[in-house]
Amino acid sequence: MEKKIIFFVENGIPTEADLVEARKLGTSVFRNAQVAAEDRNTEPCDFVAGHIPENYAHLPTVSGAKQAAGTGELTAAELKKRAAELGLEIAGNASKAVLVAAIEAEEARLAEVAAAAAKENGSWSTNPGASA
Repeated sequence: MEKKIIFFVENGIPTEADLVEARKLGTSVFRNAQVAAEDRNTEPCDFVAGHIPENYAHLPTVSGAKQAAGTGELTAAELKKRAAELGLEIAGNASKAVLVAAIEAEEARLAEVAAAAAKENGSWSTNPGASA
């Protein structure tokens, strides 16, 4: 089961650095840290990252989870699943390096699309099909 990671951003708008870091962590769920800090209820998630508000500080961070798991590398099966989620068609015998490169390229493309869309309407998701 895929883990939900919330990446908190300042002022509701991810910076280029935020987008890059979120992509490295494997998340496309962004939340405004200031708005989340004012909310009495925390949104259910497995990990948090970015500019974490105080009311989410008790939750595990992605970096802590990756350190606990060792390298934090995904298996070939997990990479193939992520590629399928992104709608990528990859040969069944593709190496992990090919899978990672294709996924990173598509996630970068989606991040650019999300950044352009956010400038127009303020919505933030680098994976429009992902549920929040």
